[in-house]
Amino acid sequence: MKLFLRAMVVIIVIALIAGCGGGGSTVPSGGTGKLSVAVNWPDSRYLPAEATKITITVLKGTSTVFTGTIIRSASEITTTDIAAGPIVVQGRAFDAADKLVATASATGTIQAGKVANIKLTFTAIPPEITDDAYTIAGAIAPDSTDPTTKRISLSSIIDPATGDPLEGLDSLSGGDYILVLVDGFPVAVTIVPTSSTTSKADIAFAVDATGSMGGTIEGVKDSINAFATSLTAAGLDVRFAGVDFYDKVGYDLGGTPPADLGIFGLNFDKTTAEFQAWVSTLYATGGGDGPEVSVDAIYELNARCNWRPGAQRIIIALTDIVSHQRDDGTDYALWTADETIAACLGKTVVHAVSPGTGALTRAIMNDGRRGSFRATTSHVDIKVIADATGGKWIQMPSGGNVDLTTIGIGTIISKGWVITFVDPRTGTKHTVRLILSKDGKLSDVIFDDVTF
Repeated sequence: MKLFLRAMVVIIVIALIAGCGGGGSTVPSGGTGKLSVAVNWPDSRYLPAEATKITITVLKGTSTVFTGTIIRSASEITTTDIAAGPIVVQGRAFDAADKLVATASATGTIQAGKVANIKLTFTAIPPEITDDAYTIAGAIAPDSTDPTTKRISLSSIIDPATGDPLEGLDSLSGGDYILVLVDGFPVAVTIVPTSSTTSKADIAFAVDATGSMGGTIEGVKDSINAFATSLTAAGLDVRFAGVDFYDKVGYDLGGTPPADLGIFGLNFDKTTAEFQAWVSTLYATGGGDGPEVSVDAIYELNARCNWRPGAQRIIIALTDIVSHQRDDGTDYALWTADETIAACLGKTVVHAVSPGTGALTRAIMNDGRRGSFRATTSHVDIKVIADATGGKWIQMPSGGNVDLTTIGIGTIISKGWVITFVDPRTGTKHTVRLILSKDGKLSDVIFDDVTF
């Protein structure tokens, strides 16, 4: 695992009203001044040693009034005239490959006839984390009552060693921390644990309804409906959606797919009773060869469902067989497990009920005959998607009477986190990165092209 030193480095930014050069002078008419940014390129004990240039951006409100670049080893840059008033100065340090290695931000005021001194404290940007210790998933959106407050709603973070949700993230100490970067800049955050009364979750089910599920489907249906009842009875703000799948999603071979692939509750606007009524209509039929397309079902639910802002996003997939993938020698599947994992990571947690390793070559064929098929390396058990997205896996039991409460969804929903920060901008795209250091282990999640 990559560890990094959260280095704090400083350069001095001197705001010289009426220009640069060290001495104050008369402010030009119109109340403007200039900002002179001086840089003493230091050793690595200040800026990261690999830094070769710094870009400076000056903001007034949400408008950019100046941008410029200081190339090592030039020592300063002077802005054009800037109207008197409050400013925000941002610095971004890059290496020779134009990779961002540190950022800094500070506020100040240009005043007529006065000199302002502003210090930029740079924070080194951690390297990309490729071996996350924990899987983090969530969504970011403006607060419904105050759009300047942005909310990162995180699903509970499961400790892979214990299977339990992490707690105490609102009181980390020592070397543990949560760092949020907006466009590379650290922001002050508030971290609050959710509870059964403050959290909400959207749960979408992918249900294998092929002929091979003939001896299993009734138990699966009963389990799903009992599970939905238990969550609703607990007072949780939970909404449900679902889709059945075969060798295609939402329709059998030879059928014509509806535009929404037959996803029930696509907008998470159905009651629990309506969802349970849909579940009760499912029955086992059709299908082609042994494997089905549970991978596609997960991908399509993640991509097509209109998840509620701020809701934890959960998919539960149930099947008695492995899945096709694109390019496995058939034309059934449109997606691969890797593509599905990539699409869900950071957004949706997938839980799986499936055969698991060791049960891949045994099946009841879709016409009801007991038989077998030869599983190939192109087939995949959806357990791998659950493992990769931070979800849990249960082996499909005989008869399909799986106890979905053992996934602990009720506990998982109530052990999430809401992280808030203030940003006055609205309607613009940003990249938000959240980094968790816990027990010396690092993980992160990146929300790209987020509009807030």
